[in-house]
Amino acid sequence: MNVLSRNERIAFASLWTLTALSRLLAGARSPWDWDEVQFMRGVRAYDVSLHAPHPPGYPIFIALAKFIRIFVPSDFRALQCIVIVSGFALFPIVYFLARELGFHVRTSLLGATLTAFMPNVWFYGGTAMSDVPGLILGLLACALLLRGQTITGAIVLGLSIGIRTQNVFLALLPLCIRRRRALTLAICAAIVLVTYGTVAMITPHYFETLNAQQQWIKSTDAIGAAGRPPLHELFISFFILPIDARKLFIPITLLALIPLALRRRPALMTLALFAPFALFAFLMLSPEAISRYSIGYIVMYALLAIDALDVITRKPVLHIAASLVLTLACAAWTWQPLRVVRTIASPPFRAIAWIKHTIPAHAKIYGGDAFEPFVKDYLDDYETQSPDADWFIADHDVLTRCAKFRYEYGRLWRVARQRNFVVNVVAKNQIPQFGAGWLPLQTGETFSWRQMSHHADVTMPAFGRPATLEMIGDLGDQTIRRIWPSDGMHPTTVHITIDRGPAFRLRSLTWIEPE
Repeated sequence: MNVLSRNERIAFASLWTLTALSRLLAGARSPWDWDEVQFMRGVRAYDVSLHAPHPPGYPIFIALAKFIRIFVPSDFRALQCIVIVSGFALFPIVYFLARELGFHVRTSLLGATLTAFMPNVWFYGGTAMSDVPGLILGLLACALLLRGQTITGAIVLGLSIGIRTQNVFLALLPLCIRRRRALTLAICAAIVLVTYGTVAMITPHYFETLNAQQQWIKSTDAIGAAGRPPLHELFISFFILPIDARKLFIPITLLALIPLALRRRPALMTLALFAPFALFAFLMLSPEAISRYSIGYIVMYALLAIDALDVITRKPVLHIAASLVLTLACAAWTWQPLRVVRTIASPPFRAIAWIKHTIPAHAKIYGGDAFEPFVKDYLDDYETQSPDADWFIADHDVLTRCAKFRYEYGRLWRVARQRNFVVNVVAKNQIPQFGAGWLPLQTGETFSWRQMSHHADVTMPAFGRPATLEMIGDLGDQTIRRIWPSDGMHPTTVHITIDRGPAFRLRSLTWIEPE
């Protein structure tokens, strides 16, 4: 690798400082995704058979978090520290890899900068998920192996697999084109056997748990799973728009095709490096979290797009200017979702806090599969096993007055996993039972509703004490509020008929106790 000039060293240091400091702006205020909660449970009491964390166990990630937990106040912050601090190394490692792939210094510097501000990389770089640390170690391993540093590269690769097993796909190109392949595989395999062998030794029924997880992935996420869209429908989402931001990412994808069409050697090497991981994600991983899973190959888009701008502009000044504009566009797009998760705790986290503050301990609460990790981790003082409960945690708006917690959709919906945006905590006697005549629930930015045909009915269960029944809805531009006298001691059914005119939208049906 050539020695950097003075100006190049200044640019390297400046961009590294910028990208490192920007990682601090990504820190989420609370856990949100249930994988984060499972990682947290693993830090507290490691047992893969209990999905603490989920299989295969992420031993290196959890071991580091257990050590850091000594110095920080919570399991979540311990995991988050690993993710954020690993993000400090993202810029130099991507730069190192780009140089080993054959890109010149300017493209490597600008490509590493763009990678750092890719929406999914920056967003998940502030969570408690293993994706970014796993990516960074995997990229470092590839760069070392491409450079011919067999032993060091093999050690790093083995450690990276201890964080994300899918990193084995990133190593296929270096293993194919470099010598001493057997030594690399032997060292890497030894580390993997030690780490995951230790997990198997301390986890009861580890292999049964691992097999059950594999079967679950095959039945829900992988190709051929019931309900998974066919591959031709997923192609655009995985390869053209791995981040659902059309105005931002379609230009990036089109730019990325230019150096490939020109058959530039660094571009072809980059494609060969990341294509196996991309194909694995396309065939085996959940379409509901493409933005997250594409972190494993998003570096390819960044490097190829910056290389394309070099081809188009032809002049260094124009290349730098165009690349920085593209990077600023990514950063500006990402800032909105980052601002939300930095300043507002997640809906599940706020719901749990409300329960612990409002509902007495030992009450019967049921969250179902959607909130199982949160319930196990936070509500051990409550009875949570039976669906015959007094309170329910719902992952949608229940059209009644209850504790409601939500994140705005917008760009956050496009970069995060699309679940747990809305969480309601509702008493069982406040849940409307919808009969015939209703369309499916629809959700907007601030409230949800159900629209009806000309005739519909809805029933409220018995409240158990004196109350009146209140209905709120919209008829065209007019808000409708109706009150029905009732003793509250019996189920009450409301029949609604709209002869003509605009459709009626029900927003709330609620028992109200007298003041």
